[in-house]
Amino acid sequence: MALPRQRWRKPIVICIAIIGSLTLLNLWHLVGEISYRVQARHYTYIDPDWPDYLPIRLSKTKVKLNDNSTHYGISSEEDEHDWASVFPDGNGFVRMGHDKRLFALSAYHEMHCMQSVRRAIFQEGHGDGHVQHCLNYLRQMILCRTDVQLEPVVEDGTVAWGRERTCRSREELYGWLSKNMAEYRAWRWDQ
Repeated sequence: MALPRQRWRKPIVICIAIIGSLTLLNLWHLVGEISYRVQARHYTYIDPDWPDYLPIRLSKTKVKLNDNSTHYGISSEEDEHDWASVFPDGNGFVRMGHDKRLFALSAYHEMHCMQSVRRAIFQEGHGDGHVQHCLNYLRQMILCRTDVQLEPVVEDGTVAWGRERTCRSREELYGWLSKNMAEYRAWRWDQ
């Protein structure tokens, strides 16, 4: 006759083995899911098979915002040059996929709209429809990103300048876009 303690030993060992096996199975499945999601997905860039975002990882950089810039004014020839210098080769458009489909990057579409609004301030006949499109686009992009960083207000009712913000590296993106445009031109030349 088995002692009461020994009678429970076999079912407990079986339960522990089942729980352990299920745990290992779940871990195996979880690792598989994670590695599947981490793998770079390949897109055709044919409707609608493309990623929502440019598939590159940009490092973060600290940027101090200020309001006393001597650059990026509104109406001089030098201002026009300053604003143009923001755009990389290709003006912020990229060519993706085997067929080099054309895409615009949101950040440079926004900068283009800033250019259009700036020009509309000092030039007549820039096109109210285009300026209206740009104002709507900028409004929606600002609301879409919903930046909730707190910005202290100073006595005159304006936001205090000189604080650091964490931004994506514009230099890395600029370099990547220039390389993409050079690759596209080489590809087009070979066609």
